[in-house]
Amino acid sequence: MKALLIEDAKAYSELIIEYIGLSDNKNVQVDVSVTLKDGISKALKSEYDMIMVDLNLPDSEGISTFKEILKCKKNFNNQNTKIIVLTGTEGYVLGKQIMKLGADDFITKDDCKEEDINRVVKFASAFNDKFVKKATKKYGIL
Repeated sequence: MKALLIEDAKAYSELIIEYIGLSDNKNVQVDVSVTLKDGISKALKSEYDMIMVDLNLPDSEGISTFKEILKCKKNFNNQNTKIIVLTGTEGYVLGKQIMKLGADDFITKDDCKEEDINRVVKFASAFNDKFVKKATKKYGIL
């Protein structure tokens, strides 16, 4: 499984990568970008199963960060890429709002736990299965 983490706070990136390493899926390759522009560039060039994106980055802020990722998703190599939003002080209210716009899940950074990362890794891994990808492409499901 391949994941992209778009996060400008180095300490938080390191924590998420550590939690991913402790997840049930031990075969996760993580690429990191610190800006939205770089993250989108990587997502357009490579095939990711999951993108975790912080909403407040040096070159983008708030809901517009998610909207830009969503706009570009139609050009991603993997149309099943799961978008996981990382919210800060905005917490659950903003996370739920972004899920209504199309995010697959959200994690609040203030109370992020190893179990939260494990949950989203398992979720994205389910769509990494070759059978699921083939069925999705053939029948337009999921």
